Amino acid sequence: MSIFNSTPLMSVGELLPDIEINFKIHKGKVRESVDLGENLLMVATDRISTFDFVHPNGISGKGRILTQMTLRWLDLLGSVVPNHLITAKIEEFPEPFNNKEALRGRSILVRKLRMIPIEFIARGYITGSALAEYRRTGAVSGIELPSGLVESQKLEEPIFTPSTKATVGHDEKERLFLGDEVITPGSSRFWDAALYQPGRPQDSLDKQYVRDYGRSIGSNRQPPAPFLPPEVVSRTSQKYAEAHKRLFG
Repeated sequence: MSIFNSTPLMSVGELLPDIEINFKIHKGKVRESVDLGENLLMVATDRISTFDFVHPNGISGKGRILTQMTLRWLDLLGSVVPNHLITAKIEEFPEPFNNKEALRGRSILVRKLRMIPIEFIARGYITGSALAEYRRTGAVSGIELPSGLVESQKLEEPIFTPSTKATVGHDEKERLFLGDEVITPGSSRFWDAALYQPGRPQDSLDKQYVRDYGRSIGSNRQPPAPFLPPEVVSRTSQKYAEAHKRLFG
């Protein structure tokens, strides 16, 4: 059965109704972290946000897809930089979380870190917010770019445009660790290379599809985020699953 054929998980409280009595919960737009003292149990819900606002309905199975992709990237990048992962096996979680089957696939036990509040963004093509800024100023994050670039055009060299990010956790210092979500359809752009054509929006396999829907009904960057109709939910599910399949099988 597809992991998307289920009711979206919108809160950790749905799994463990009494959890907030005994544990502090850090609630982000999409993920929730259970404070276990030295460690955190990070749970990826199926909530989805665009322009920093959470939509009232989610994408069932999305949290599992993002978690599984992040785990693969953490493994692949492990020889480059250490990361915060302890385990993703629920049997190795502390009680009472080690027998909660609903946590499987969407949860990771990690070291609690003092997060540097930046998001590392590398851009090889000009699109999205970078395109809007370029059209206004001729630059992206203060980096001057050649004139005449069109939407989705490949840059001569990739540019690095970090942005600020909310701070979560504390503790380990001195060494840098890779944490948070890594290279997923929720945080990166995935395009079909066979269909790529500069000068227009691309057929993406990422969250841009939901952003485009929001714009189409006039809710661009304005709260509240709209309810997503069934066809948008279904298509988003397909895109996330396809991105995972093409990268990792």
